[in-house]
Amino acid sequence: MDLLKSAGYSGTPLAKKLGIKPDYSIKLVNAPLYYLELFTDFPIDVRFEDNDSVQKNFIHFFTKQEDELVSLLPLLKSRSYQMV
Repeated sequence: MDLLKSAGYSGTPLAKKLGIKPDYSIKLVNAPLYYLELFTDFPIDVRFEDNDSVQKNFIHFFTKQEDELVSLLPLLKSRSYQMV
């Protein structure tokens, strides 16, 4: 996974690029099993939340299929998402 951590041009850590901050509530959708290994700077007090009734600061949605993107993205945007 070291290759993945060094991928990119700016050298900016991934959590910073994505805007993931301490105390965030995050929903992961289809995340790879090695998700946390992608980060060198993941804040320790981030909460992973699957409950749709809890508002989220960040939703990380992974897909390889356009039809899944088209069908799920509007639902994810309308549910439990709060920009902070």
